[in-house]
Amino acid sequence: KNPPLRQAAKRCASFLQTHHQSKFNNMRKTILTFAILLLLTSNGYSQRFYDIAGHARTLVSNAIADADRSANYTVNHTANELNVLVYTATQLFGDQMNKQVGQLSESARKVADKIMELSSKIESGQSTIVHLQDNLALDLNNILGNLPFIDKEFIMKRAVGFNHLYKNNGEYQISLTGSNFGFNSDKVRVTFTRILIEENDVTSTVNLNQNIDVNTKKIGLKSEVLNTYFDPKKVKPVKITFEAKREEYKGFFGRSWKETGKISNTIYIYLFPNYSGELKFEVTSEKYDWTFDGDVSTSRTGPNAHCSSGCRDWYGIPEDFEISVPGGNTPAKIGDYKLTEPNIRQTDGPGGFDADVYARLVNCNALNDNCTKVIGHFRARTRPTSYILTAKKWKFDVTGSENTTENKEFEYNKIYRIVYPKATKSIIVSGTNVADGQPFSYNITQGNTIFELVSKDEVNGEFVYQFKMRRPAGQ
Repeated sequence: KNPPLRQAAKRCASFLQTHHQSKFNNMRKTILTFAILLLLTSNGYSQRFYDIAGHARTLVSNAIADADRSANYTVNHTANELNVLVYTATQLFGDQMNKQVGQLSESARKVADKIMELSSKIESGQSTIVHLQDNLALDLNNILGNLPFIDKEFIMKRAVGFNHLYKNNGEYQISLTGSNFGFNSDKVRVTFTRILIEENDVTSTVNLNQNIDVNTKKIGLKSEVLNTYFDPKKVKPVKITFEAKREEYKGFFGRSWKETGKISNTIYIYLFPNYSGELKFEVTSEKYDWTFDGDVSTSRTGPNAHCSSGCRDWYGIPEDFEISVPGGNTPAKIGDYKLTEPNIRQTDGPGGFDADVYARLVNCNALNDNCTKVIGHFRARTRPTSYILTAKKWKFDVTGSENTTENKEFEYNKIYRIVYPKATKSIIVSGTNVADGQPFSYNITQGNTIFELVSKDEVNGEFVYQFKMRRPAGQ
């Protein structure tokens, strides 16, 4: 672990071998022993256990403070492991805290080594970072490697239930495992004497009556108590301290319950707000407009309305003819037609004496901009004359598409009403799942585990979506 020191030792040994071959074996042992002592010193074995534990506590405090300030939806699991390990070491090896690591008992030294290892991970940025759904267990056997004292001593051996998503009612549960933490017997009983949230004693509000097995108890923290610690937009680390005592029924002259152990330990739980994050909605819509569909026309030849005498007051014979197209919807629909620019003109015959020659639009909507009929009119007052009626025809049709993007914030299990035009053809919902840190992208109508489309309706020419974010599994 110290290359320069190893090289110096090798050079020294080589020199001794060359010049003092007869004394080489004894000197080599001396050199190697000295090198080992230096290596142990460089690895912290000269440090006091108390100083190592104190440095670890500072690292935990800093890591928790960083988590409290951060807007990330992640938590530092290594800090929790280190914190519990320091509390356990203080409980079990309090009488050795002023000793150097090299002077500790074997069990205490292994705990000190692990404390230094976890401290180094935090300092070098290699902590185990987890998300809401990565609800890892804290297990001393996994951390320390099944050391004999773990099963022998009255300590917290395992904890589960660090990450909690906001809930309106019910309990937030933490499982703790230790010797006789669960069911008591007529020989051994364990009593949890005090539970603190931060520095507040909440023992009287905690449900301590949920035992999983002999060694495991579930602690139920009431939502009305813990909810006051949540932050609405970020993860909040909260310190939970529990104290317990173990009693055994024994005695030579008159048996009675005698206290045989105490425990005080602290874990940090992480409170995740109901805020499920910001989602991006990418909306693809069809663009509609009136497109020119050509000129249309029709012709009409009037009757023989010639007048041979007294023609000045001759009224004549009125004639109407028309052009019509399907449509007339308000608002316009795909496939609707409309007519514009009506016109009538003479194409044959004497004309001249005909009167009231005009063309006009009819069958129009309230805005007078969507007319489906053109009427041509003339009043014949002479020999047969021909007229042509013309107009411009337009079709309401898809002219392209457009994409729009907007971001929306959501909370879990709340139903939101989202409205888009009927022209909307697709809605892609994307973002990062704050529960596991994984990106996602789904069509709003596509089944998935992140969000739910509750309903889709058409109201007044618009699509109305009922939409909600799914609560993560297990929360």
